[in-house]
Amino acid sequence: MSPLRWSLPAFAAATAALALAGAASAAVTPFTARYTVNTTGDVAIVGNTVLTCPSAAGGCAAVLAGADGRNNDFTMTHVDIDGDPATFASSSADLSVPAGARVLFAGLYWGGRSGAGGGGAAAPNAGIRATVKLKVPGAGAYAPVTGAETGDVADSANAYQASADVTAQVTAAGSGTYTVADVQASTGSDAYGGWSLVVAYRDAAAPLRNLAVFDGFEVVRNQAGDQSKSVTVTGLFAPPAGAVKAKVGVIAYDGDRSSTGDTLTLNGSPVSDGLHPVNDVFNSTFADRGTRFTAKAPDHANSLGMDASVFAADGLVANGATSATIDLTTGGETYYPGVVTSVIDLYAPQLVVTKSATDVNGGALVAGDVLQYAVTVSNQGTDAASAVVLTDTAPTGTGVVPGSLAITAGDGTGALSDASGDDRGDAATGTIAARLGSGATAAAGGSLAAGASTTATFRVRLGASIPAGTSLVNTAQVAHTAATAGVALVASSNTVTTVVAAPAPVAAKTRLAISIVGPRELRAGATGTYRVVVRSLGPATARGVRLRIPIPAGLAVRSLPQGFRVSRGVIVGPAMTMPRGARRTIVLGLAAASTQRRSVALRASAAGASVTQVRSQTPVRVVPTPRPEPAVTG
Repeated sequence: MSPLRWSLPAFAAATAALALAGAASAAVTPFTARYTVNTTGDVAIVGNTVLTCPSAAGGCAAVLAGADGRNNDFTMTHVDIDGDPATFASSSADLSVPAGARVLFAGLYWGGRSGAGGGGAAAPNAGIRATVKLKVPGAGAYAPVTGAETGDVADSANAYQASADVTAQVTAAGSGTYTVADVQASTGSDAYGGWSLVVAYRDAAAPLRNLAVFDGFEVVRNQAGDQSKSVTVTGLFAPPAGAVKAKVGVIAYDGDRSSTGDTLTLNGSPVSDGLHPVNDVFNSTFADRGTRFTAKAPDHANSLGMDASVFAADGLVANGATSATIDLTTGGETYYPGVVTSVIDLYAPQLVVTKSATDVNGGALVAGDVLQYAVTVSNQGTDAASAVVLTDTAPTGTGVVPGSLAITAGDGTGALSDASGDDRGDAATGTIAARLGSGATAAAGGSLAAGASTTATFRVRLGASIPAGTSLVNTAQVAHTAATAGVALVASSNTVTTVVAAPAPVAAKTRLAISIVGPRELRAGATGTYRVVVRSLGPATARGVRLRIPIPAGLAVRSLPQGFRVSRGVIVGPAMTMPRGARRTIVLGLAAASTQRRSVALRASAAGASVTQVRSQTPVRVVPTPRPEPAVTG
């Protein structure tokens, strides 16, 4: 855990003289680090109040909508949204954690005033202040949560905070609506109370950051020794140049809107936003960097005594810094901080891994095809990545093509062997590994400087029996280490999904038969009738069947069926559709145009879509007309 340093400034005697005489001492708990880690991720804070002003009270509606107003001005009553007679107070808030993120720590914090407020009653059972009821997303009923008090102010207000580690519950339930019931809080004027859920999570898509959660219970008020409290975060590796991004979160009780003088600073610089004036930071608001948190029930813009907000603090951590100090101060108001969080970007690499897939065979992806995967790794962070190793696994139903692994861009360009231990690559088992970057060896990954990139490729072949419709899902992982921070990280590529198509349908084959019937001898000038018969033998329907009959030398066309034409000495018929068993008879009139004796062949052919061409022929002999015998004279 990162160490904490509390700084309680010394005040002059004149200041001490201004302290309220006879003020009760605060039995407080100094802040300590509850959870700290350097990882890619973030800290989320959600929560709600458990008290509200009476709806009939003048000005209540306007205050709940966001107008100035304090819990001191109303006889506060419990909020109870669940309609459950077994609870006296309840409220809810929605937690949203990025998909794929892993919950590292979840703390449930609750507290408020347990001593009776003006005109009201004390908490129903102050003896069990460390127990509440929690209903997680998807649950039908509450479950008791018992924690421990993190602090108590021993005066008439009996302000307190309790907390419990609910990491297991939040990990199991995930994002959604969390409802908390029976926070032990009093009613009456100046009564306040509520709860918050603080969740630190790892998210591979987020930058490398220092995540820290500190808790305790302190009073910050205009009294000697209590006007300023500080928390120092250590374990940082701030970037050496450029504005350092940072966020600070604070949970506090009894902050009043319009009671000014309360401030939040990071390294001495004020932190504020549009919802939190610089001199009224603790003003009963739930917000995230200037945007009011509304995913809660009831959703009051002025919660009348409950604060849980995150503040942007970019540029307030020095370049190269290894620590940062958060100060909570007041010049007049009293409030009770219970949790402080910080999220500070570190000097670190940020590997962006982009993956694509190409069907080497082109066209639709079918069984037996080869896919080439290309994985580009670029460092878009501020520090070098060391020990860079890409791993990937061939999708189910495929196998790595031997000898296909290669580095195609960046250091070490060239083909890699499949065997282990002889070069930067391994691919013998169906899982490929490529050690990337400068200085990579057969045993360890190399370094990828900020701004550098490299690309590796490999191929897989789809199995011959892989079913059509199969989705080939593939995501690459790149393990690496932040060179300066020494933190082990893993970056994931985009997920590439390719779908196996059905093989192209094979057209059903059919067979034709063709024959020619007609006179085999024609005398010059005579016309013969020829019948060309085409039959479909199946099994499928023959489509687009065309008949072609070249006109032999010495013959001339005298008649053609409708739809037939002569083109460049060839009789061409129209396209025909012929189911199995169909017969088409074409009748032609051909005349012997020659006066000389000759023998020719009348040929015909037929073909169609997915139909093998068939041919037939018949001989035709042209004979001259006999000369008449000369007359006999006597």
